[in-house]
Amino acid sequence: MNNPQATFEYQRSLDSSRLNISRLTKQRKTYQGLLDSLPQRKINILKQHELGAFDNLELQIRLNDLKDTETKCTTEIDKIDFELSKEAMSKGYEASLELYAKKYGHTIDRLFTEADKNEEAKKELHDLIHMLIDRIIVYARPKTQRDSIAGRKKEDQLIPDRVDIQLNLPQNLLQELVTQKFGARNDNL
Repeated sequence: MNNPQATFEYQRSLDSSRLNISRLTKQRKTYQGLLDSLPQRKINILKQHELGAFDNLELQIRLNDLKDTETKCTTEIDKIDFELSKEAMSKGYEASLELYAKKYGHTIDRLFTEADKNEEAKKELHDLIHMLIDRIIVYARPKTQRDSIAGRKKEDQLIPDRVDIQLNLPQNLLQELVTQKFGARNDNL
């Protein structure tokens, strides 16, 4: 809690994150190579048409296929770029996390030490943690023969495989604090 940047660095260094980034980078390179080859393919198709290898109808079909391939590659590259941008934390986001840790880190530490003795501190810590975490996503996989499970075994049982904890962005936290403390103003009421 005191150093959220370390948590992000740890999350980035996980094998699953690195493998995902590597997989996405390879996919992007493949789609980009296919996209880069399209102009030469078009030239080749036009040359084949000039030589009489196929008629006008076949030419239109092949050119439409190239356009479809271009659209598909561009769409996939955009999706991959979006996924890669989610994996990489921007410098501004890092700076805002550092500022947040500097301003509120001591309060979080105090709440952790007082939570065992004081119910009010426990509730404050509970509220703070719920405010920091946007959502927790648990990915599951089917049970395999190698898995050891305590308790009663069930048919088609799933096992937690990975947990993603998504934190609120610092600006969302500030908005939530303003809304909590002062209420949201709505001129339309």
